[in-house]
Order: sequence, then C-alpha cells, then structure tokens
Amino acid sequence: MYINEITLGTFVLHADIRYEQSKEGNILPGVLTDEFLESIGYFAVKESTPNYDPITQTIIARSPIKKEDEWVQEFNVVELDPAIIANNQNILEANVRGERNNLLRVNVDSLNPIRWETLENNQKEEARVYRQALLDIPQEENFPNVVWPVKPAWF
Repeated sequence: MYINEITLGTFVLHADIRYEQSKEGNILPGVLTDEFLESIGYFAVKESTPNYDPITQTIIARSPIKKEDEWVQEFNVVELDPAIIANNQNILEANVRGERNNLLRVNVDSLNPIRWETLENNQKEEARVYRQALLDIPQEENFPNVVWPVKPAWF
C-alpha cells in the first residue's frame, strides 16, 4: 500500500499493474518503483500484521500513521462473536476431515489388490499404520489443529 502525505489517500499497487498514461497525459514508467512513487508524493506503507487466532479473532486495519520516518499500517485485533467462532471451527474441522479423506483416497485406499500383493511385509505394515493414523486424526486432542502423519517414502 502507498500513501500520499498531503491527502492521506492510499492505493494498493499490484505487481502485475502497468500504468501507461496518467490523467495529465504524461507517460509513466512501465514499472512503478518506490523511488518514482516517492517523487510524486506517495510513500510505501509498512504493514505489521499482529499475531491473532483466525478462528476466534479478526483484524481491522487502522489508518496508516507516520512513525519516525516511515508510514506504518497498524491493526486492531477484535474478538469474534461466539456464533461466528463456532461456525469457523466447524468449517476448519470439515476442511481437515476433507484433507484427511483425500489423503486416504489418493495414498492408501488406491492401493489395488494386485499392487498390495507386490509389497513387502514391512511396507504393508507401514501402509496400515499410516492409514490408521489418518483415521485417528479427528480424535486427536488438538483437533482440528493436527500434526499430519508422515507418509511412507515408498508411496
């Protein structure tokens, strides 16, 4: 984000935007550098996103402020309504279960009987242990914040 010190107007510069012509008809450079933007009165705003729990909190951007010689974007951390927290928790749990189901389908349950018979006994045991670890994820103490089991290297 950039800010104009006089008007306090802000804009976000995306990497893929190229300005060909300004309102005054002047040709602007193909890539707007920080140096060029400073020359026309716009300064980069440093963002300092706070740590927060996206399930129970949200952040709200405050207006950029000038600290020492740089512009800084600060944020307020706000607690979410309990109904929103419950919904967020349900969505996160569903996403984790979906990822778990995808890992089961792609890695383990896709082993057909012919391939299964070609595996060594230790590989079969590793597949069983990995599959069971995936099935046990919803029962983990910190669910839906899980530590994913490591897939055997031979998969």
